[in-house]
Amino acid sequence: MIDSFKLPSATAKLGYARGEVGDGGGFSEYVKRFDGVGLRALVEFSGSYVGANESFPCALVGLSFQRTAGHGRRLGKPLPLIELPPVLLSEAWGDLHAIAAAGSGFDPDWEKKRYV
Repeated sequence: MIDSFKLPSATAKLGYARGEVGDGGGFSEYVKRFDGVGLRALVEFSGSYVGANESFPCALVGLSFQRTAGHGRRLGKPLPLIELPPVLLSEAWGDLHAIAAAGSGFDPDWEKKRYV
């Protein structure tokens, strides 16, 4: 679990930006672009809202990769790990661990504690 106010700074330090915002202002991913190879890494979490003014627990729920089109837009489904450059996979895996280290650790009851 990681505090909703800590998550943006933990991801930004590693080069991630807030993902696409859906209807109602909700979002559930942070994205790091690797334009040189036409890929992007997505750190998926339990979700937040643009302009949320209170802190709440968030859970990291996944790491995935996608091909990109112009301006870093996603193209298709998540890629199998075998299709990734090993250095990119290693960097993103390290990023995920660094983001998780900024939180309080695994909580088996995370679904009961999330805000969204």
